[in-house]
Amino acid sequence: MSGNLCVFIPSDPKEIGIEYILYQTGHNESVLSWKFGNGSCPIGARLEKDQKLYFVVHGFKSRASARWVKNIRREILAAENASVIAVDWSKGASKFAYDAAAGNTRTVARATAMLVRDLWVKQKLQLDNVHYIGHSLGGQTGGFFGDDVKNFTGGQLVGRITGLDPAGPLFESYGIYLNKEHAKFVDIIHTSGGMDILKGHLGITIPSGHVDFFPNGGKQQPGCKGGVPGMCSHSRASDYYAYSVQTCLYKSKECYNWGAFKKNMCKPCEDHSCGPMGHRASPGVTGNRYLSMSPEEPYCNGRGSSIVAAPGVLLSLTVLAWYFDGQGK
Repeated sequence: MSGNLCVFIPSDPKEIGIEYILYQTGHNESVLSWKFGNGSCPIGARLEKDQKLYFVVHGFKSRASARWVKNIRREILAAENASVIAVDWSKGASKFAYDAAAGNTRTVARATAMLVRDLWVKQKLQLDNVHYIGHSLGGQTGGFFGDDVKNFTGGQLVGRITGLDPAGPLFESYGIYLNKEHAKFVDIIHTSGGMDILKGHLGITIPSGHVDFFPNGGKQQPGCKGGVPGMCSHSRASDYYAYSVQTCLYKSKECYNWGAFKKNMCKPCEDHSCGPMGHRASPGVTGNRYLSMSPEEPYCNGRGSSIVAAPGVLLSLTVLAWYFDGQGK
């Protein structure tokens, strides 16, 4: 990742206690869990050849048992034969100071990349089958993760990294953020972007993936009123993703901005080019894409959208730290 890395000072992996919890299709509960550094990793022996491997990574003040992590994991395993690893770094993410937790994203990324490297070397894991999904700080962790995997494997990239409203504070101002150099396909969903934390702008505003989705303009989301500013909209990205697996086909249009979208001044698209946001996003759809959302769950956005199932700134960030990841409790 580009930018000034000195601002992100990570903790020791043992202090963070990073845990990898494996779930697989056909099993209602976790298959196993392993803490980084606690002997040899048993995960490789449980993986099937050519099976998709997902990593789901939480953000600030959250944990692997958060509702949104469970929802995404359950939806994926109900829809396909796959393995899902929920990454818990709650000890490192629960720091009161946001900048301390932001620094720990480097440690989590490095540990996860080391796990992938070992699976690649010992179990012949196909990197194309690796799909990393991260919310908030977990989304920005994906950038460091992609870089580390690339360095560990002689320049190879994982198949896909999905950023669910990646955290904006510090990352955007220092020029360090998830981008399309970090995986073969990087898709990003923006739901609380902006430059004013006091107004609830918690996500990054810069489009940096192969495709960037801006539901409702990427800011205030429909139905999000009251409560802590920005928290509902920030969390909505993970809800959209969970519902995109089996329930909603969130069609989008490539457009210059939200204003142009509302005036119907976007590029025309047929069904195949109205690229779906979320789980069904594909490398064939690129650019900045906009879509309107329903204010009520499952937020499907119109006809044909349902799927028939088969220092100063550091001080401010510290004071406002608890805004992030309200679903972590």
